Amino acid sequence: MKALVVTPMKAGSVRFEEIQAPAPADGEVPVKILEVGVCRTDLEICDGLYGEPPAGASALVLGHEALGQLENGALVVPMVRRSCGGCANCLGGSQDMCSTG
Repeated sequence: MKALVVTPMKAGSVRFEEIQAPAPADGEVPVKILEVGVCRTDLEICDGLYGEPPAGASALVLGHEALGQLENGALVVPMVRRSCGGCANCLGGSQDMCSTG
């Protein structure tokens, strides 16, 4: 699948790449992504201000705001990060920056 990726902490490294589509883990369902938004967080990551790739990866896929469709046709808005409700970021109202993931 084609993805918009960036090397975290490296300004100007944003690019399109062909990557392997992730397989759903136990308890997850596949979502066909129909639309993706680029938000201020993505732009700041592109500017090299912050960002961290998943364990074992050197790049970070952008576009965490999306509209998708389940196999049964239902539309969904996937949530990549959930608030833990206890870290400093979540308690301070910045759940999208949850430090525990």
